[in-house]
Amino acid sequence: MRQLTISLSLLMLATFLAMPALAQSSKTAKHQVGLIDMAHVFKNYEKFTALTEALQADISASGAELQAKAEAGKKIQEQMKAFETGSPEFEKLEGELVSVQAEIQKLQLVKRREFMRKEADLYKEIYLEVTDAVRRYSRYYNYTLILRFDRAGLTSAEDPQKIAEGMNQQVLFHRKRDDLTDPILNYLNDAWKKNPQEAKAPNATPVQ
Repeated sequence: MRQLTISLSLLMLATFLAMPALAQSSKTAKHQVGLIDMAHVFKNYEKFTALTEALQADISASGAELQAKAEAGKKIQEQMKAFETGSPEFEKLEGELVSVQAEIQKLQLVKRREFMRKEADLYKEIYLEVTDAVRRYSRYYNYTLILRFDRAGLTSAEDPQKIAEGMNQQVLFHRKRDDLTDPILNYLNDAWKKNPQEAKAPNATPVQ
């Protein structure tokens, strides 16, 4: 019985002595949190700017096409003034005008849907590129969590809605080195200029 008591005492002592070691090992698995201002990246990513401008050019070209049809409709309306309402000539021109107006409405609907889809695809493409760059950067520099935030905060906000949005922001404090917006943005812009076949880890100074 005495030998069993001694054995249990030694086991409890060994467990107690092992506890600091376990606590120490848990501290080694530290988390490293980073932040990124997605709105700032989108606004300053040169590829996004170029593709947006190209989309705007397509919209302008579509507007020219609609304008041409509208001008054709105006000409028909001017021709209708030369004929009496209800006359065969008037009714013929009226039918042509209705046809042109229907074409304009159809073209407007088709173009609106087309540009909305293109815009959605553009945002999706850029978002996936940014998140892929964030993923590569995080793995390279051992970040465990990346959060979105507004780096401007309330400093430049004047509109009540912007102020309310700033007050609802999750990040209340961060170190400057936790903001990965610039290195991610620089990487994306460099990649866009070079147009490489394979992306590499963003070139930035590791966080100490």
